[in-house]
Amino acid sequence: MRRMVGVTLAALALLTTAACGSNAKELPKEEAVAAMAEKADKAANYQVKLRLTAQVKSGSLVQSEETVEGAVEYIAKEDPDLHSSYVTTNKGSGKQGKTELYKQGKLILSNENEQGWKDVSARLQKEELLKATHADLVEALRKIESELSVEPREEGYSLSYSGESGNVYEAFKKPFTINFKGVDQSQVHSDLKTIVDKETLFIRELHYEATANNAAQTVTLRVDLSYDQFNKINEVSIPQEIREAASQPSK
Repeated sequence: MRRMVGVTLAALALLTTAACGSNAKELPKEEAVAAMAEKADKAANYQVKLRLTAQVKSGSLVQSEETVEGAVEYIAKEDPDLHSSYVTTNKGSGKQGKTELYKQGKLILSNENEQGWKDVSARLQKEELLKATHADLVEALRKIESELSVEPREEGYSLSYSGESGNVYEAFKKPFTINFKGVDQSQVHSDLKTIVDKETLFIRELHYEATANNAAQTVTLRVDLSYDQFNKINEVSIPQEIREAASQPSK
């Protein structure tokens, strides 16, 4: 059966956080997103844990399901450094793929499926790795601010949306590298929930799900992100043994 949807899971692209703050006063609903945007460029470093799921169903039958799960340490600067590791799993076949990657300055080294470290600097650019930075996601929230439900919580704010707004789908389509094909994209259903810390205005969690349908299939892409270690990661450096292994000629 021909699949009606192409979905790209860009694990390394899902890098996001929020910024520093101080006094924990409750903001009016209409000011919450604006306050986040004002501090969006102040995050120095963080860790993000991610889980991405792409599922294709025909009726109640799951035709395919793939997940990407892992973590990224990220140092924000003009040419960011990062260390990521993640596992891709195909639920149907049970096959798994493992990838670990370091980026320090211009140097990018990758080890796929434990086949050894390789220099992939010429193949991967920082723009390919960092499509969903904090600034990108805060900008996405800012674009759809009028459509968000913003609710104060004891520990912060909950920003949420559920519906078929084309604006919401378009806002997250690029950062999350979503590519639905063969459907009316104006009918994509979006579910969004973001938890923001009241004191720091850090994004603690972000959950986004997009669902598309045609007569034969339902395709769902879900992104679950959680954040920790804000401004506690001093550096990301490539171990010397990994540098040496990557410099060896391929066998």
